[in-house]
Amino acid sequence: MRCPQCIEPIHATAVSCPHCGISVRSLTKYYDSLRGVGRRIYDAAGVLRVKERKVIEQMIHRAEREFPQLFLGCVTVALKDHQTIQGAGVWMLNQADFGEMEETVLSGGGYLLVIEVERRQCCVIHGLLLDPYLEPEQTFQAISGAHPYLLERDYVQSFQMMLDGSCALLRRCARRSRGILKKKGLLA
Repeated sequence: MRCPQCIEPIHATAVSCPHCGISVRSLTKYYDSLRGVGRRIYDAAGVLRVKERKVIEQMIHRAEREFPQLFLGCVTVALKDHQTIQGAGVWMLNQADFGEMEETVLSGGGYLLVIEVERRQCCVIHGLLLDPYLEPEQTFQAISGAHPYLLERDYVQSFQMMLDGSCALLRRCARRSRGILKKKGLLA
């Protein structure tokens, strides 16, 4: 689990963040409106049509076939002034009830693509298991192709670009990890 304020790892039962000191309870008032039943496509901003959700769902299913150990999700939000896109994404990964997924998979192998529709921002929030493989600069580069589509409010194409860039990044990380394991003699 991560702190929605400073995005640093914290224990799931922490009362406050040991890094920034904020009370987890106080964050509830900021982000609790995002709590609820999440889905692979969670349109909290209410901007996607049914047809668009189906297209995005197909994109997610294709990516999950390639990376079955991960939970992939696409989220739209319209945040208030005091909320941040990263905080909202972390809150969703930590707190939303994604029914069909085990909590350990979500916190460890979750990978959320988040779009803030009013500010036209996007980000990637991933679980702690991916930390050793993904650097912030890499994930930024992976999703940067979505920005022109965000400016036009083309959310389907934005998610497509974010997902394509993320899958390319995850493939590179997987190849690098396999190479390391082969060098150590842990993989044939």
